Amino acid sequence: MSAPQQMLLAGGDTLRLDAATYSRAAAGAATTRFVVDSDGFVYATNSGGTLTQRYAWCLPASSANKYDIQWSAVTNLPDVSPAAQNTSVNLGTDREWSETNNVTLETTTFQCRIYPAGLSTPALVSANITLEADGTP
Repeated sequence: MSAPQQMLLAGGDTLRLDAATYSRAAAGAATTRFVVDSDGFVYATNSGGTLTQRYAWCLPASSANKYDIQWSAVTNLPDVSPAAQNTSVNLGTDREWSETNNVTLETTTFQCRIYPAGLSTPALVSANITLEADGTP
C-alpha cells in the first residue's frame, strides 16, 4: 500500500485518500466493496467479507458535503459504481464501488478524485483503488 495522499485546506478541512488493494476470496460468491461515506470515513471489505472502517477521508466529517468525487477506470470497469466515469457526485451521500465474481478472479482498478463541490479542477486528492473478487470454487 502506498502512502496516503492528504491535504490540509485553508478552511481547516483535511482530506485523505489512500491508494490500496482490497481483496475477497469466497468460493462461489466473492464481493469486494469500497465506500467513500458521507460520515467522513472510507470503508472497504475485509478478507472475511465484512465492510469495515479504514480511515477518515474528511475531517471534520461535517464538511463531507462540500466535496464531490469523480472516478475513472484504469483497468476494467467495476460491477457497481456511483455514477458514470468522470461525472461529479456530491459526497454528502455515500458513494460505493464493488466487484463481484462467482467462478473466477476478477479485478478492477479505478482512480478516485475529490474536488470542491461544483468544480472539476483541480483535484484536491486522488488515489488508485483496486478491488479483487475471487469466487474460484
